[in-house]
Amino acid sequence: DEQNDTAENEETTRQIFYKQWYAKSSNSSNKQAAAAPMPNLDLKPNLVRGYHYEIIPREVYNALREWYGEVTPTICRRANKSATGVLSVPLYLLDDDSMIDYNSAKRTIYCGACRAPNVSRRCTRCLACYYCDRSCQENHWPFHKVECQVVKQDPDGSGQSQPVVPRQQPIPLSMGNVGLNNLGNTCFMNSALQCLSHAAPLTRLFLSGNFRQDLNTENPLGTGGKLANAYEQTLKELWMRSNARSTSPTMLKRAIALFAPRFAGFQQHDAQEFLAYLLDGLHEDLNRIREAPYVEMPDVEEEEDMAVAGSRAWDAHRRRNDSLVMDSFYGQFKSTCVCPQCNRVSVSFDAFNHVSLEIPQEQNAIVPLTVLLIRAATPSRPGSLPVRYAMHVRRDHPISHVKMELSRMSGIPRERLHVCECYDGVVARMFRDEHTVSMIKPKDMIVVYEAESMQNPRQESFHVLLKHRKPVPNPIGDSESSEEDLEAFGLPLLLSFPTKLSCREVWEHLWLVVQDKVDEEYRDRFKEVVQFRLHNGEERGIPAFTISAEGEPKQGGEESEVERTSLIPRDGRNSFQDCLWENAVNNYLNIIVEWRDLTPSESVEEKTPDDDGSASTMGSGAVIDEDRFVLLETHHSWIDAQAKRKEQSAARGVSLDQCFDAFVKPERLDERNKWYCSNCKQHVRAMKTMELWRLPNILVVHLKRFEFKNIVRRDKLDTLVHFPLDGLDMSAHAGRMGANQHHQQFVDESVPAEYDLFAVVNHFGRMGFGHYTAFARNWDENGISSDWHLFDDSSVRNVGSGTAGGHNAVVSPAAYVLFYRRKTWQ
Repeated sequence: DEQNDTAENEETTRQIFYKQWYAKSSNSSNKQAAAAPMPNLDLKPNLVRGYHYEIIPREVYNALREWYGEVTPTICRRANKSATGVLSVPLYLLDDDSMIDYNSAKRTIYCGACRAPNVSRRCTRCLACYYCDRSCQENHWPFHKVECQVVKQDPDGSGQSQPVVPRQQPIPLSMGNVGLNNLGNTCFMNSALQCLSHAAPLTRLFLSGNFRQDLNTENPLGTGGKLANAYEQTLKELWMRSNARSTSPTMLKRAIALFAPRFAGFQQHDAQEFLAYLLDGLHEDLNRIREAPYVEMPDVEEEEDMAVAGSRAWDAHRRRNDSLVMDSFYGQFKSTCVCPQCNRVSVSFDAFNHVSLEIPQEQNAIVPLTVLLIRAATPSRPGSLPVRYAMHVRRDHPISHVKMELSRMSGIPRERLHVCECYDGVVARMFRDEHTVSMIKPKDMIVVYEAESMQNPRQESFHVLLKHRKPVPNPIGDSESSEEDLEAFGLPLLLSFPTKLSCREVWEHLWLVVQDKVDEEYRDRFKEVVQFRLHNGEERGIPAFTISAEGEPKQGGEESEVERTSLIPRDGRNSFQDCLWENAVNNYLNIIVEWRDLTPSESVEEKTPDDDGSASTMGSGAVIDEDRFVLLETHHSWIDAQAKRKEQSAARGVSLDQCFDAFVKPERLDERNKWYCSNCKQHVRAMKTMELWRLPNILVVHLKRFEFKNIVRRDKLDTLVHFPLDGLDMSAHAGRMGANQHHQQFVDESVPAEYDLFAVVNHFGRMGFGHYTAFARNWDENGISSDWHLFDDSSVRNVGSGTAGGHNAVVSPAAYVLFYRRKTWQ
């Protein structure tokens, strides 16, 4: 009896649950179900299909019930089938006040094509996809027609005609979370494309097809629309293809390679350079200006109203450039140059699509110093490779401390070390012992040479500054080159040799120093063509050597009607010092070693009787390889210093605000980037200041992590830059007005300069090598998503939501390019 009572109560409970669930799901007003008692009965959370429950067809369930019977009343729930074929069923009941009615409840519905929110136009065939307008629907049809199914008049199969019932939910959209296949070192392109595809205004323009209204196929600066069309196809594959995990951007890569050959092939490139080209190319293809007028941009004087001058310059720029890319990504720089001679101030305004920020480095009293040590050549050690060392010294310490530390690590006596600064193949400066380390700038290339002491030499010696030169390629094909047709390359050398050597011994010693710069297979033949020329420091030859009829150099004091030359005789037996005579000043000489490629006849061995007599082509070893002139070895001190610097930089880090503060600091232009002063009528090293004057709606920030300091220093900065995910306030970094202006800053108070981060390009590895990935999240007019996704070529995964989770994943020392969107658009 107790068992019967328990079974009866259990059956009653199930019946009540059935009535409650079925009544709520069908939204019926069954008074009997409402009057029934409401037990506290809930489904377990996190039920898993295939383990806790199963979805089966009605016919299968009817067969099972007929075969095995049914103890309790049937609980029927209609399963929903998505456009991708996935079945689902709403398991959990909600309270009456929060019950969702899919036909009337307010929810965000996105356009199936351009992903614009809050749309109401439906596909009249399936009633499951929404659009902004007919243009979006037509653009999406090639992808939607596979899923579009006509809604049946008899949805439950009862045979009775019923009104058309639309689908309860629209077709799920991919929202751009699709990977890009790597086509061969194209991770730089994939990461930039993923970030750019999450720029809502530009992506919406292409997905809706409205970009064709602006397509400018006649623009000589564009690609005839080919780049824009290829970019449209890539975006469609990312945003419109259902159930796609990844796609290949083959069409876009071909279009880019056609107009930018540097991105062709399978070489690794810089993601920021690719992004800058892509934005500029899309702008030119979508430029609404068909016939660009001539616009003159005069310099702005200091006394002018900068607000008016900046607006005038921007309007002049827009008369030639008008596109959605310009509206979204382009801002304006203000550049101020001050002449160091006449103090003339010149102001100019330039457009930009990204901001490159240097990462400030920690300025400690103790700084790391990288030096390159070149040892003296000896018969047992001819021309050894330079060795890269690193040491930590104080800025106020003298150069003698650098020599002392390097002597300790290398074993070379301190008095034989000479600290120099090299620049463009020449020794720009030689440091004395009393000079301080603070005179060395971070980008200076410091080379330390081993040679005889200049103050207290063990024997009387010549000190020689040896520079490498080779002929400048002649487009006419003339192989003859004069002294003026030579170009510098490689590292200069500082060496010494005794004054008592003969000309032949000097020539052999110089060859001993440089012979390792050419391939060993062709070394003997290069020795026949290389020349050493004595010059006066300005690379003008000094004809110090006289050639007799027998080819012997005579002493410089002998008067003779013979030819004089600046080339050091190779077989001269006379004393080198006697040949120089008055041309040797303080035993310091300047010598140029002149290299040239071997001709085919010079680069082959003498033919054997078995040879067929055909001329062989010149091998790669017979050509001057400039890379061999900058080869070096690395001491363990440099490796340890690099690892320690990365560890400290990653631990401390800098803020993005500090990077912007460093960007607006004045700097002195170097020799390669001189500014022309119209007042002085010459190029000068002006003091230049850059400022952000007009902020774009989408701000692209490039963190300059790669440093090309010189030919032997190519570093990557792994400093952690702390950047906000939400609420970046750029008003503090706006271009300030002059003291005589009544305006305080350029920011319009009605348009706050606050930005939210929506994408990041990451780089892992070192300069020239490594791997790119991207983080991105979706946004539109309604706000920005809190879910971040990691795009690693074809792999896409969610890495966290919310401010805390997103910050831990996104903010890292690998962040390279940041994408910010303005909260309030101009």
